[in-house]
Amino acid sequence: MDGAAQQAVTGKIGFELRGFAKAPAFEDQARHSASVFFQPEFFVDWAEGSHRIVVSPFVRLDANDSNRSHFDIREAYWQWYGHSLEIRAGFARVFWGVTETRHLVDIINQTDGIEGPDGEVKLGQPMFQATWITDFGTFEAFVMPFFRERTFPGSDGRLRPLIPVGVDHRIRHERIDLAVRYSRYFGSIDFGISGFWGTSREPILAFDPTEADLNAEYPTIGQVGLDAQWTSGSWLTKLEAIYRSGYGSDFAALVSGIEYTFANVNDSGIDVGLLAEFHLDGRSDILLAGQPFQTTPFDDDIFGGVRLALNDVQSTSVLAGAVVDRGSGETAVFIEASRRLGSRMTADIEIRSFNHTDTASPLYFFRDDAYAQLQISYFF
Repeated sequence: MDGAAQQAVTGKIGFELRGFAKAPAFEDQARHSASVFFQPEFFVDWAEGSHRIVVSPFVRLDANDSNRSHFDIREAYWQWYGHSLEIRAGFARVFWGVTETRHLVDIINQTDGIEGPDGEVKLGQPMFQATWITDFGTFEAFVMPFFRERTFPGSDGRLRPLIPVGVDHRIRHERIDLAVRYSRYFGSIDFGISGFWGTSREPILAFDPTEADLNAEYPTIGQVGLDAQWTSGSWLTKLEAIYRSGYGSDFAALVSGIEYTFANVNDSGIDVGLLAEFHLDGRSDILLAGQPFQTTPFDDDIFGGVRLALNDVQSTSVLAGAVVDRGSGETAVFIEASRRLGSRMTADIEIRSFNHTDTASPLYFFRDDAYAQLQISYFF
């Protein structure tokens, strides 16, 4: 590294309190839980910024759930920036998607299932990534020689299946996964077309009578995806769609929606956004302990929500909504709110409930696990 190298250490540390509305279903579980977390980030740039190393580990210690006390390498990679070419190698996180309630095309990283039930938090994925930026769009290619299983709460944790899921926490090498993506914008339309060939990030659960637990099985799949967003004034129109083979029978799935924002309502500085989305998923049910079971709760659902941004000094924001199954009436309700506390702290509140759950739905596992959560984070 030359004398022009620049480096910095940032990150966050905080604690989280979670309280459940109902008593636990199993004796090892608790009515309340508390945890602390720490996620530093170190980066160094050199050679006039053409080279960068980023390292960001994550650790959580939970008072109740032994599985939720865990360590992960969220990111640890080297990146090189050329004129139109970028190369990245190591542990990294990549996000694809445009919709609010479900990201069908987001397939590179495995879900960190013990962080929350919404699937938004991802594990670091070992990869080699090449990005080529041209006047005709952006081309990306990924080679992923290692695979990571999804994490699940332990037997003493809430928001878990009726029977605990056995998890192999090793970073395994079974096959080389490949992915490509092409993205471009035309005026007010942004879109991406992606392909993935390798180990599914979504497990199929199977009961193991010898171990009296659920096994997470990860089939080899092929997936083609499309994500697109059209911006027209205060309107956003969004679409994510996939076609997947190898996951049981072949199937297609999509989520499409709109968002309209009322900006600066009554000259108050407050923005109010209205959101609606439609989910359709054609994957087949499986047999779990001899009974038909859905592998996704988003088979035929609608979502409605409101986004509130106060645009104040504290960056206060609220997102609230509900996803409703059109057939069974099963409903998942959520409220997410965030506010800065001073210059280095934030308070985040999350409330979730699961109502009228169907016995064949994954949400049936969470029928007694409505909760409210407070997270205080300090940034350094």
